[in-house]
Order: sequence, then structure tokens, then C-alpha cells
Amino acid sequence: MSNYRKIFSIVLFLVWLFFGVTAGVKADSLGESLFWRVSTENAKVYLLGSIHLANDDIYPFPLEIEEAFEESDYLAVEVDITNIDQNEMVQLIQQYGRFDGEKTLREVIPDSTYEAVKDEFEQHGLNIRQYEPMKPWVVALTLSQLQMAKFGYIPEYGVDLYFLSDARDEKEIIELETGAEQLRIFSDLDIELQILLLEDFLYDLTMPRDRIHDLFDAYARFDAEWIKDFVFESVEKHPELELLYEELLHERNRRMAEKIDSFLRGEGTYFVVVGAAHLFGETGIPNLLWQKGYEPVKP
Repeated sequence: MSNYRKIFSIVLFLVWLFFGVTAGVKADSLGESLFWRVSTENAKVYLLGSIHLANDDIYPFPLEIEEAFEESDYLAVEVDITNIDQNEMVQLIQQYGRFDGEKTLREVIPDSTYEAVKDEFEQHGLNIRQYEPMKPWVVALTLSQLQMAKFGYIPEYGVDLYFLSDARDEKEIIELETGAEQLRIFSDLDIELQILLLEDFLYDLTMPRDRIHDLFDAYARFDAEWIKDFVFESVEKHPELELLYEELLHERNRRMAEKIDSFLRGEGTYFVVVGAAHLFGETGIPNLLWQKGYEPVKP
């Protein structure tokens, strides 16, 4: 997988891991699950919460999920990262990930943060100078990818790619968003929030390896409550990040729910894979569909 596709994978992972639960979320009447089914007379949607980095320990999926995928006519994902035009990707990263003019990373982040980033890069054999033109959010994603790769969790084993690989030439693939939309979310953040994201990543890089493994083990056993608690714990230390929730989760969930609503108003069977965070709580996609009059159930 190219570096540009990896950047998109890490964008997706960041949204799932660090913004998975809104402040003050309470359990709705549906409860929590990583796998749902919604049916009408002529259409059916299977909705699976994913992680965008993993290792092969999480496969194969439970039989009911594999069978639901085989039954489906369509696969819907946030972004089809297997079908990205490389030239377009270069242009998008240049457009959204780099500072305008002569501004540099060293100029915009605190000295202590810069030194911490420099140390982290050096541990991975990288020179921070090559990241001087990049915005803090790009540096944060890069650090996350390096850390997760060190622990053995990589985009090549992400849930999206698992199903995209099997669906290619077999099912129609539908994108719920675009790569540009994913990148623009972070590019549009105020620089102060981007610095906060970067410092949040630096803090989480100290998380014990066992704690990270516990997270992926929880996904392997489909423990939605454990994952939700973990993600809430991660964002709770920075209430300022609530400013991001409307764009990162609420608004995106509403757009995704509208698209799923259109599936259910038509015909056919859809297998929809979105980041696990999009399924949790009152603003999660299952609850939004429930509010529209559908009856999501846990298969």
C-alpha cells in the first residue's frame, strides 16, 4: 500500500479512536453493538463497526458476519482506499496537509512539543526536517501510524480492506464519503486544535503496549462496551475537543444515516462498513435510523 493510501487509513483510524464518543453520551434504548441489521420489505442493511488498522488475529469474522457479507449485493465503505488515484492523492496532501507560504512546523508548535516530536521521529529513523512543511495534524497521524506499526497493527489488515479485497469484481462498491472530505476535516481545524491533537498523540504514545493489545483484543471478541469505554477515556482528558465532535461525528453520522436511509428505501442487500465510533450512543447511526422509524436489531 502506498504512503498516500496509508495516510487515508490513519485518518479513518484517528476519527474512530480519538473521537469515538461524545461528551455526555448516554446509552440509548438500542444498547451498544458492533454489528446491526436493518430491514424493510424490499431492502436490508447490515452495519458493521470497523477498525482501520489491525493484525490478522481478528480474522476470520464470526460466521454470521461472513454470511451477511456473502449475501449482500453491495459493499458500502467510508472511502474506497483501494481505488485512489495516486496523482490526485499527491495533490490532496499538498493542498490539505502543507502550510501555505514559508510557515514551518517549528514556528507553530511549542518548543517542548517540537523536541518531543523530533525524539519520536529519531526513534523510527526519521528526520523531522522532512516534516517541517506539514501541518500538525499530518505529523500526529504519522506518529500514530509509526506507533501502531511497531505494535503490529497496520492498514493492510484493516477491516475495510478485508472486505474491499473480497468485494472487488464481485459486488458494487459504494463510497459514503470522499478522500478529500476526510482530509479536509483535519485541514480545517484551527491551528490550536491541531497542536492539541498532536500533543494528545504524544501523550498516548506512552500508553503501555498491553493496553493497546487489550483494545484490539476487545474488537476481536466484539466487546462494544469495552471499546466505547476505552474511547471515552481517551477523549475525556481534553474537553476542548468537543469543538470537533459536530464535524467529526454528529454531522458525518447524519450524512451516513441519510445514505443508508436511501438504501432502505430502495431494493437489495447492503453490507455497510464504518468506523466503530459511528455506531455508539444517541448520535450513532443505529439510533439515527431508529429515530427515522426503522428497527435496527443485533443479528
